[in-house]
Amino acid sequence: ERILAMIEAAEADLSDAGPVGRVTVAAFPTAAVAFGPALVRRVRAHPGLTLLLRETPLEEGLRLVRTGEVDVALVADWSGRLASAETGNGNSGVLRFFHLIRDPMVLVVPRGHPAADPGRPVDLDELRHESWLASPTNEPSRQAVDRLLASAGGVPPAPWQFEGLSTILSLVARGIGIAALPRLTLTVGDRRVAVRDLPGSAEARDVYAVARASSVRRPSVAVILAALDAAAERVGR
Repeated sequence: ERILAMIEAAEADLSDAGPVGRVTVAAFPTAAVAFGPALVRRVRAHPGLTLLLRETPLEEGLRLVRTGEVDVALVADWSGRLASAETGNGNSGVLRFFHLIRDPMVLVVPRGHPAADPGRPVDLDELRHESWLASPTNEPSRQAVDRLLASAGGVPPAPWQFEGLSTILSLVARGIGIAALPRLTLTVGDRRVAVRDLPGSAEARDVYAVARASSVRRPSVAVILAALDAAAERVGR
């Protein structure tokens, strides 16, 4: 890591020509969809710069940044402690965390469902016996759903579990069931579903852009971080 940091610092000092070369970004799937267009638009403005956007599992992003395999990673934190834990775990100064958005869970139902009526308050207790669709039990989003439903008295185990939040969204749109999903999942929109805010202090995740501290002065990395910050204003900050 020390050698990598020295190389990146030297590159930052020598790069008077502006952002050039290839910059690699790792993102979990919903973040790739939400932030990808903004990254492409910004990179197009710099003819010497190219972009590689990799979809990676949530837990892979930090490792890839730390080892230098990617320049920037989009990561999600459901605990509210990720940034402080990383900087306080013997890695102080290695990574920089840039908070992008707070991404709350929302209720997603088929357009014709009674709970789709905006004039009707969302009552999770009334929805306890609906067909809930959720991620597998080891997924952070599923654990958030379990906590949410437990606060409303709990529901039977979800009859169907699916990998991928976009898959769950598609199934809700087809009338298979209802779900609680991070709002970022709805970035592309789907007219077949209705989205309702959840009552009380809903579960949420924080989305960060993470880069090595030694690389943030590199023009190519700075361009990406600026694009993500600007996009976050539109996506949901």
